[in-house]
Amino acid sequence: MTQRVLLLGVKSAVLDDVRRELQEADFEFQAGPDADDLRSVLSHGDVDQVIIGGGLDLATRAEMVQAVFQLSGYVPELSPQEILRARHGDPR
Repeated sequence: MTQRVLLLGVKSAVLDDVRRELQEADFEFQAGPDADDLRSVLSHGDVDQVIIGGGLDLATRAEMVQAVFQLSGYVPELSPQEILRARHGDPR
């Protein structure tokens, strides 16, 4: 069965490399630069995996993580700001 994979915030060269390396596997790739692309892709059906690029700033990544949870029907107990503070040991 085909796995739908969404790559967010990755450069086109990275996406091309991933597609080339996994060309024999049964994957369908979608890609986009931001959380709006995530919402768009998920409005057309579920995805099996979401990969968020490490080159994005932390606030953007936190927004994407929150959108994944919300659109999948799970709402995290922490806001994106609380997630960032917890990750970096900020006591606020």
